[in-house]
Amino acid sequence: MKAPLFLVSLVVAPWLVAAEPPAAPIPPEVQTLLDEAARRGPGEIVLDRKDPLAAAWHLARQISGDPDAACWQQFRCVQAMAEAGKTHEAAAKAQEIADYRSALGSLNCAEACLDARDEKRALELVRRAEQGMDSFKPWQQQVLQVRMAAIGAQAGWDDARVDECLRDLEFEGDRFGARMLVQVRRMLRNNAYDLAALRKCLEERPQKKAPVPELVEAAQLLLRLAPPPSEKAGDGLLSGLMTGFDELLRQSESHSGQAWLKRAAFWHARGDKDQATAALTRAQQQTGWHLDGAGEMYHQMALLWDLRGSKDAVRPFFEALEAKARALLPMYRPAALAWLGACCHVLGEEARHDVLMNEALQEAAANENPRMRLIGCVEICLCHARTGRPLSEELVTGLRSVLVGSPVAAR
Repeated sequence: MKAPLFLVSLVVAPWLVAAEPPAAPIPPEVQTLLDEAARRGPGEIVLDRKDPLAAAWHLARQISGDPDAACWQQFRCVQAMAEAGKTHEAAAKAQEIADYRSALGSLNCAEACLDARDEKRALELVRRAEQGMDSFKPWQQQVLQVRMAAIGAQAGWDDARVDECLRDLEFEGDRFGARMLVQVRRMLRNNAYDLAALRKCLEERPQKKAPVPELVEAAQLLLRLAPPPSEKAGDGLLSGLMTGFDELLRQSESHSGQAWLKRAAFWHARGDKDQATAALTRAQQQTGWHLDGAGEMYHQMALLWDLRGSKDAVRPFFEALEAKARALLPMYRPAALAWLGACCHVLGEEARHDVLMNEALQEAAANENPRMRLIGCVEICLCHARTGRPLSEELVTGLRSVLVGSPVAAR
């Protein structure tokens, strides 16, 4: 059984500061524990069942042995906080991430501020993301530059500033994708859709048919140019937006299930069941647990259940997903089961939600790799944050058991 890090610090630290030097070198594994304890600080991690996002963050901060995995999970927490409107908290947490995703988190917060029409705060966060760019690897800098140029353009950067940001992009496809995002975000800034300008920009696509995922993001952004569902929109505008959407996806050569889901929700909110159902069908044709963000996609599909007529009509689809989830490798199973639990919550099946969440916890706790145990627990918390449900007392007890390396009681 693995001792909790804060206990290791209490037991070992007095020995380290004794007047006499240690008789032998500190074993590497002990030094690792000491370094982790020093970074996190003393005291027990408190998991607040009413704040799943905070719980997810605390769990993500306990991941050790794989800095990339730890930083990725921390970034996902920051992303979820920003999406929930907690931009100040998210921006503060982003500063604690140890790699380039600290800057990426700041840019996510900047985008959320733009959505809230807080341009001044968005520009501050973009400037924060620029700091320390030289310390990142070249490919990491390029990921940031694409995103920074697009968000900067919506926040008011001029052509010269955008060009400066994109100047060092190595690959032609990256430059093209970034230009498309800049074009669409400027339309958002001006609240003016220009299909002709969009098509002219698309003509610059490199001849090599490599994936350009930025076009999928651009297609989703186009939908924001429509007025709210409560306001009258001209048929010409909506038709033009759909044309631009289709052309962007056609040239993206990338997975576009998420974009079709956004389109389904777009028409669903406007009461056009035929258009929404057609888009949902396209999304369902591009599914699979192997895809990044698959669980979140299925949760969004569950939110659109009434397009299929009744909750009973969608159950076979989710039952088939569950069968596939149970056939996944153990490292992927906790996330899949947790997101299926979130889907059950949407469908009003609270008892089934609880069963699947507890199974997800059991699967996470059974993993031999401590890092994978914690990643599964982070996913459970993020699912609860998405649905707005507090963590159950049983789950909190189980999560604490995982933190200290104790067995999780079966339920």
